[in-house]
Amino acid sequence: MRRLKGFDYTNRAVYITTDTYEHKPIFVSDNVVTKIYEALDEVHPKYDFKINGFVIMPTHCHFIIVSQNSDLSFIMHDIKGITAFKMLDGDLIKGKLWQRGFYDHVIRNKKDLIKKLNYIHGNPIRAGLVKEISDYRHSSFKFYYDSHCETPAWFAKIEI
Repeated sequence: MRRLKGFDYTNRAVYITTDTYEHKPIFVSDNVVTKIYEALDEVHPKYDFKINGFVIMPTHCHFIIVSQNSDLSFIMHDIKGITAFKMLDGDLIKGKLWQRGFYDHVIRNKKDLIKKLNYIHGNPIRAGLVKEISDYRHSSFKFYYDSHCETPAWFAKIEI
């Protein structure tokens, strides 16, 4: 997907959705989802960004990303590319992992940010994967509400 022409995404929270190829349910087991976390760990030192919210669903991922000085297209290219490489290398998939591109929405204010964060955290419930948000392990919800949960370097909790 094309980014807004001439728009400066620097220091702006951006809500991103990226889908698996043909919307196939690929991220269904911990050993597969772990590859996204590993990719984020690798990509984070290269680019100056933080993720304020995320959920990894079987067929897609949502992120709220704030980049200090890097192009979101490069960040997403590397996250998706490294995840795919790790999954192909580990024989976890055959063929394509991701649909091309991603959808983005520039978050305009705190109300919009909270709305997107609530949407992300509620996604597993709406999809029928869990009954309680806290039961879904692959979202940022735990970083907001579990004080004993260790946060990765790429994550930054926002005050809500």
